[in-house]
Amino acid sequence: MVIYYSKSGKTKVFAEELSKIVKKSLFDLAEKRPHVGIIGSVIGGWESLRKKESEVKYLPDFKGVKKVYVCTPIWAGQMAPSVRYLMNHAKWAGIEVNVLTTCRSVSSCQKYADSILDAFAAKGCVRGKAYGFVTAGKTPIDRQAIKEQMEQMITK
Repeated sequence: MVIYYSKSGKTKVFAEELSKIVKKSLFDLAEKRPHVGIIGSVIGGWESLRKKESEVKYLPDFKGVKKVYVCTPIWAGQMAPSVRYLMNHAKWAGIEVNVLTTCRSVSSCQKYADSILDAFAAKGCVRGKAYGFVTAGKTPIDRQAIKEQMEQMITK
C-alpha cells in the first residue's frame, strides 16, 4: 500500500508513480480540516514545526498488508501533520514501513526521510527504507523524470 498526503499535488504524483513501480494500491490521507490556501500553508507549517497532528477522515485498513510506503511533503523540516496523525494512531505491528519525502532542499531531503522513518520505527513497525526526493519549487512536475529517478532508487 502507498499512503500519501499532498496539499499541492506534488507528493501525490510521486505516490502515483511509486504505486505503479511497486504495484501497490494508493491511499490518500484526506484531512478532516484541510490546510487550504496560503493561510493553510502557514498553519500547516506551524503545526509541523510544533509536531502537531491533523486528523484524517479515515485511516487505512491494514488487513493483510505487510508493507507500506508512506509519502509526505516536508513542512518546516517535519512530516505533514496528517502523516503524524497516521503514525500515532495506526497499528504498525508486523508492517514494514518505508518512507518517501518530497522537499526542496537537496542537502536535507534524505536526512528528513531518515528522521521520519526513525519516528515510525519507534511506533513498533518493521523498519524499511527511507527515500528523499527533491522537488523544484513552483516548476511543473515531470512525471517521466520522477518515474526514472524512482526506478533507480526504489528498485535497487
